[in-house]
This record gives sequence, structure tokens and C-alpha cells, in this order.
Amino acid sequence: MTLMGFTAFYDPPKKSVKETLDFMRYHGIEIKILTGDSPLVTKKICEDIGLPIKKIVTGEDLDLNKINSETLANIALEANIFARLSPIQKEKIISALRKKGYVVGYLGDGINDAPSPKRRRRHLCGNAVNVAKETAESY
Repeated sequence: MTLMGFTAFYDPPKKSVKETLDFMRYHGIEIKILTGDSPLVTKKICEDIGLPIKKIVTGEDLDLNKINSETLANIALEANIFARLSPIQKEKIISALRKKGYVVGYLGDGINDAPSPKRRRRHLCGNAVNVAKETAESY
């Protein structure tokens, strides 16, 4: 085989994200990132936007067959970055935080975000894929 070339993709954060993060911090709103992306990519983006990283947990660290809701909520309180998550893992983290009494807002725009908003009652889609928009609107 001969390497003919490669392509790299970069989806930069919106320019307004730093202002939004400052607004959220000022109002006491904690940001948690739940993503299917790699921990390295997520860490880099967080550094670029100025989001301090408390702890990173990956989907491989979360065996949902062995972790109960209380333990998962405690993990979610310690960490603010969750990477390599499946849609089910995202849903379980959100549910565990809600069971602990936290108000959870959810923002997602991808196909793998479609399951979570249905149960969360609110979902801000922005430029979401159609299945995410339809799921949010169908509630």
C-alpha cells in the first residue's frame, strides 16, 4: 500500500462560547461535557475555550451493569468531562444527577444525542441533525 494523503477535520468552537461560559459561571451553573469523542480531543477543546477540567471519565470506566445510580451520580459530581460515551451512558448520567436532585439542562445536536432529550423534557438543538430535532419536538 502507498499512502496517497490524508484529510483532517477541525470543527472549531463558536467564538461566543467563552462569553457563554463566563455567563454560566457567574450564575452558578456548572458545565459538564458528555461526548462520544475521544478524551484527548475533548481535553483540547476544553483548554481552547477555557473550561477548567476537574476530572475526565471515559465510557470504558463506566460499567453500567456494576454501577448503581448513587455511585454514578457521585462520579458525575467529581468529574466534569465524560468522553467516549454511548447514548445510554449519557442518559444514565443525566438520570443519576436528576435523582440526586440536580436540575439538568441538556444540549446536543447529533444522532447519538437523540435518546437523551426525550426523557429530559428540554433540549436545545441549534443546528442539530433532524433526528435530534424531531426527538426533542416530539415530547
